[in-house]
Amino acid sequence: MKVKGDWYRKIMRYAEPKVFYEENYFSPDGESADTWRVCWLAEKGLLLLFLAGAWFEVWWSLPLVSFPLSLCWVVRASIEGKAGNGFPELEVGDLMGIALIGFLAGIFSLVWWLWLVFS
Repeated sequence: MKVKGDWYRKIMRYAEPKVFYEENYFSPDGESADTWRVCWLAEKGLLLLFLAGAWFEVWWSLPLVSFPLSLCWVVRASIEGKAGNGFPELEVGDLMGIALIGFLAGIFSLVWWLWLVFS
């Protein structure tokens, strides 16, 4: 996900982890950094939706929001953890782990949603 605009990167510079700018092979202007930025923003927006759903007691919306929230968190944490050591891009094993977590989070969210709707 390529994000255009220098203003966006200047603002996100304050939220990005310091490992993005250390002496390593990670490029803070690369595609992985842009994916991290999009996941960070989406995570904050989804967290606000989750909290609003809990505050206004819209219980059926919580599993629907928790699934993309967990995926954004896992992808963001994976990129952040990979940036500081070794090859800076996500590898096949990393993506398999993300897919497994996504599958488990999807099953959990589906069961939670079905329980809320049909109980």
